[in-house]
Amino acid sequence: MDHFQLLIDGQWCDGAEAQVMETLNPATGAPWATFACAAPADVDRAVTAAARVLDDPAWRDMTQRPCLLYARISPNLLARLISPSKTTTRPGVNIPEPYNQVLPLTTV
Repeated sequence: MDHFQLLIDGQWCDGAEAQVMETLNPATGAPWATFACAAPADVDRAVTAAARVLDDPAWRDMTQRPCLLYARISPNLLARLISPSKTTTRPGVNIPEPYNQVLPLTTV
């Protein structure tokens, strides 16, 4: 069974409290993967890393041109991340699409 870790500060890791969540395939009811759960300490590390990156002149002073490139690439990456979830559900099951709310932000 696959196990998915957290990505914090550029490193894949399990949660600080070693908690794991198992997810089931909705079509079969069988477990298909486990996921590391983030503890408050993990959230603190992730926020600290994000703040550090945003203070980095390479990101802070980025011109519009690279931003536009990222805006064009990110919807394609997001679609690739989402497509596996669509293949693991039964036909006719309506999948919530909260990721659509993120896409307009990538075009800013």
